[in-house]
Amino acid sequence: MGSDQQPWLMARLQALGAEAAAELFRAMDKHAPMHSLHEGWAVIFEELDELWDEVRAWQPDSDMAKARKEAIQIAAMALRLVHDVCDQPQVSRGATSSVMREAMRELHPGADFS
Repeated sequence: MGSDQQPWLMARLQALGAEAAAELFRAMDKHAPMHSLHEGWAVIFEELDELWDEVRAWQPDSDMAKARKEAIQIAAMALRLVHDVCDQPQVSRGATSSVMREAMRELHPGADFS
């Protein structure tokens, strides 16, 4: 299925991409750039965890607005990781595994990340 066969789908995906880009700009105004793949992973994982909260709370009569918002934020943070880290010629890889374990312990108290 090529985009030329489904112009409505291309338009829909472009609109969703624009929403993710708007969220990305909002995040860029509010937060410093990502400095490493580890940091990007942690940010995306945090957003994914927030979506998981919405999934667990879902009921058949639930509004999808909160889940949709979290999904758009995940897309935005994935784009930010590409922009801030993956597409940069000099990538800082300074986050150590111990730093990541500590960040995960803060997100999930009581879990074992040894």
